[in-house]
Amino acid sequence: MNAKTILAIVALCAAVQLPAAFEPVGVVVTLEPQLSARLRMEGLNDARITFAVDVDAEGKLLDWIVVEASHADLIKPCSEAIQRWRYTPAHYDGARVPARAQFTLNISQSGAVISRTTLDTLSDFVERLAGRPLDYRICRADELDRPLAALTKVSPAYGRDAEQLGVGGRVNVYFFVDEQGRVRLPAVPAETHPYLSGIAVKAMREWTFPPPTRAGRPVTVSAVQVFEFGKSAN
Repeated sequence: MNAKTILAIVALCAAVQLPAAFEPVGVVVTLEPQLSARLRMEGLNDARITFAVDVDAEGKLLDWIVVEASHADLIKPCSEAIQRWRYTPAHYDGARVPARAQFTLNISQSGAVISRTTLDTLSDFVERLAGRPLDYRICRADELDRPLAALTKVSPAYGRDAEQLGVGGRVNVYFFVDEQGRVRLPAVPAETHPYLSGIAVKAMREWTFPPPTRAGRPVTVSAVQVFEFGKSAN
């Protein structure tokens, strides 16, 4: 029996419930990953890989990163496959918007099932990993040899008009720092005010970090940066 792909779509959201006005990124699987013979011979028990993807308002895949993989052999064929899939953009109040999404491919011999869940944060997801020991996963910030400390910081361009209109508050930006110290896939919770979301994510993309390491080896790490706007910043 041929291996099939069980696709679980996970929209990144910091709230337990998605707001009614938000519709997450959609994924259309157009190509099955071409798995190695060695991986198939292992029996594909509890084989899975999780990606985070950045999709623009036109449904174009802009960036992606491997969050975890049960088998190292999954990374190359699955990475090649997701770049050929089709994506539908997220919508906010009916308008198409750029967004980050997270999905898991579960590989088995028994067939294909699609399930959907909502997670609190990426770090919560990492804590829930279970089953076969992973060949690869991104690190948490508390696992690094030294704390993340930005080399370059850019403040969001918060306008005085926004403060006068009462647009403010705390914004959490979730992102990755890759092995070169680059910020990847910055995103905010779906309920964040669109204006604050735009300026926070734009600023975060310009931050740089020293390459993170764990036990002396370069790694990719998940992180969060908090910005305060308006009265809450005082």
